[in-house]
Amino acid sequence: ASGIAVLKQGKLVDWLYGKTARGTVWILDKIQGTDINIDWRGRKEAVAYQTVRQKTSLSVQIKNGQPHISVHTRVEGDIGEMEVPVDITNPNV
Repeated sequence: ASGIAVLKQGKLVDWLYGKTARGTVWILDKIQGTDINIDWRGRKEAVAYQTVRQKTSLSVQIKNGQPHISVHTRVEGDIGEMEVPVDITNPNV
């Protein structure tokens, strides 16, 4: 699916597509699993990563009258493909 519906009181109010749809599902902690292509040192889509589990939490604070929202996501998954020489046995990488 390329998009998601936004409902308010059971009625369709908008559609979200692409990165906006994916980000919304992540923030709502509703993602089932997804493929992520990661850029590495200037090379586009160098690593293919598939999520297996994730947990997202939100925290909101008011600082100087302005809302500050922090999104924390922990993701576990599998590396499917690598097109760059990266030492994935090194925890710092």
